Order: sequence, then C-alpha cells, then structure tokens
Amino acid sequence: MKPTIRSKYARVKATVCVAFLFISIFSPDAASGQTGTIEEHFFKGLWVIRNNLTDKASIDSVIRFAKSNGFRQIIMQVRGRGFAYYRSEIVPRAPLIGDPQFDPLAYTIERAHAEGLEVHAWMNMYVLWTAQTKPTDPTHLIFQHPEWTDADNRGVMDMDKEWEVFENGMRGGIYLAPTHPEVNPYLKSVVKEVIDKYDVDGIHLDYIRYQNVVAGYNPTGREVFRNQYGVDPLVLAQISRLDTSNWDERSYQIYVDSWNAYRRDQITAFVRQLKTLCSENAIALTAAVKPNVSNARSRFFQDWAHWIDEGLLDFAIPMNYAEDLDLFMTNLKLIEEELPKEKVVMGIAVYNQSEFDVSEKILKTLGARFQGFCLFSYDTFADNPAYIDVIRRFVMIE
Repeated sequence: MKPTIRSKYARVKATVCVAFLFISIFSPDAASGQTGTIEEHFFKGLWVIRNNLTDKASIDSVIRFAKSNGFRQIIMQVRGRGFAYYRSEIVPRAPLIGDPQFDPLAYTIERAHAEGLEVHAWMNMYVLWTAQTKPTDPTHLIFQHPEWTDADNRGVMDMDKEWEVFENGMRGGIYLAPTHPEVNPYLKSVVKEVIDKYDVDGIHLDYIRYQNVVAGYNPTGREVFRNQYGVDPLVLAQISRLDTSNWDERSYQIYVDSWNAYRRDQITAFVRQLKTLCSENAIALTAAVKPNVSNARSRFFQDWAHWIDEGLLDFAIPMNYAEDLDLFMTNLKLIEEELPKEKVVMGIAVYNQSEFDVSEKILKTLGARFQGFCLFSYDTFADNPAYIDVIRRFVMIE
C-alpha cells in the first residue's frame, strides 16, 4: 500500500527522535546548544543549475533562498555543455546570457560572500554535449577539436553517433576522451583560469568519469596505450574469451586489466593535478561521484575511494539520488563501511521525491555523522516554494 502523507509524517518524526538521541549521546554539546557542535561543522550545500545564472534577478533569488533557509554553500554550475557562465578566454560564452557585459560568476561571488555564503564553481569536465542537436556556435570545442571526443568499443566516435543511439542505449552524449593526451591539459587550463580570475571557495568537479564501461576508445588514446603495452585495446574488445588460437586466457586477462587500470589512471592523474592547483590557492576540491563505490570504479573508471584515500579530494559528494529509502540506505552503508565519514557529503535529490522522503534521508545522513548534505537542485524549490517548509519543520538547517 502506498504510504500516506500522515504515515510519512509519523515515520520522519520518528527518525527525528532517533537522530536527536544519537547526536545527544555522542555529541553532548549539540544537545545543550553550546558552540562547537556537530551541526556547526556540517556542509549544507545546494546545487544550482546554470539556467539560474543568466541574469542578476535570477542570481539574487538563489542567494535569498540559500541564505534564508540555512544553506552555507552554493554549488553554481559555471561550465556546462562546453559553455562558460563567466568571462573566459578559453571557453565560449553561454548563449543563454543576454547581457554581453554581465559576468554571472563574479556577480554570484559578490552577492554570496556578502551574505556569508561559500561559492563552489561547479564545472562539468568530460561531458561536452547532451542536446539532440549540436551547438550552432562554431567556436564550440566540438567543432574546434572533434578528435578529442571519445569513442566506444566498436571504434565509433561519439561525434558520429545519432541521438537515438544515446537515448536507446546507455545514457549518453558527446564526451571528451580522458585517454587523449591533449584533453586533460586543456581541462586543467579551464579550471586554472577560473581559480586565477575569481575568488571562489572551491572547485566542484562533475562528470569526472567515462560515459560508461564501453567508453575510452579514442583512436589517439588507443595508440598511446598500444605503444606502451603492445596491443590495441580495440582488439581486446573484439576478442572472445573462448578464442584461444592466438590468446590464452591469462594473457588476455592481463591485458584487459592493464587497459582498465590505464583508463582509471588517466582520470586519477588529472584529479591529482587539480588538487595540487587548488591546494596552492587554498581552495577546496570536491567532486560529484557515483554513489556505489565499486560500480563507480568498475563501470565508469571513477576511482573516487582511492581519491579520498590519497587525499586528492577535500570531500566527495556521492549522488545518492535514489527515491527508494532502502536503496538510499544501501548506498549509504556501503560508503560508511569503506570511507571516512568526514570526507563524504551526501548528495540527495529533491526533484524525484516528496519533502518527507528528503527530510528522512537528510536525517539518516545526520544520524550517520557524515560531513553534511547537498541537495539537487534549487530548481525544485524555485518551482515549488512550499517544498522547503516541510524540510525546515523536521530538519533545522539554520
């Protein structure tokens, strides 16, 4: 039977009691209202999609909402679909910005810092385009460097695929190839430009991964691997494990493992460079990551558990967007078992579930003593202003 509003209210209220009891036992200051509480150190973030950065009025609305509802960090999407929502000499300007003199990121930082809010520059990395039709701007990276885009294990470039292939297959778009030797230096220059020009509090990486498990076969990237290991990974992809005429099982597996490690290492090495860059400028480096640690590593070559272990991220934000509470808790517990909680901020969706469900997931996160939470995204609150009221009733986030 589908839960009623009344039953959800009762369930969340029970969760509130458990969470408060947990914090009271393990953090006496939190219960007494003294300073230095667990609550004070929590990250309370809000993802803000780029459509809200097109003019001053939209940004003002974001700042007012974040400040009045107790958020402390706003993660603003300033690079999306290969366009910049800031002044750049590298990335073409987003066509959605009407006023040619307006600098969305500069204005956001000025307004947010005046209200005591942190601004983290959310930058899409490898994903380059996801719309059904290609951009019309000839300066877009798709047209400037089509050879930098990725290919699948059939050797087909993302650039050459029809939209229906993306829609009917594994979720897709046009991605840059982490294996191409010119891609990571380009992306590093994009990030460095933002750090050099703007007083951001952090860089937030998104799509810092391959499109899926059959991606990474950019021709130039394959050639680099072949020169190092003596085999074309596209050949590996086309070989059956039962074909023993030229390959024995052990040799085949060694090469496959090397290729998988190679794909992972290209991203890890890039994150390592960005961490050095951010540390030199005393700002945070964070990343939105797949919520299942094992799946992230094996299917998307996003080895974020290793990034945490090596200290390459100040914290990760798993996109634990599951509507189902059991699945949400499964992901939470897997993270809890493998990683230090002070390095994890839980990402929670608001677009696909009720205010009661979100409240319960926030409380589960608080009770588990993670570093905090981040909600995706502001658009839901803008479309339904009453949505935040229920969350505020159960979760005092001021």
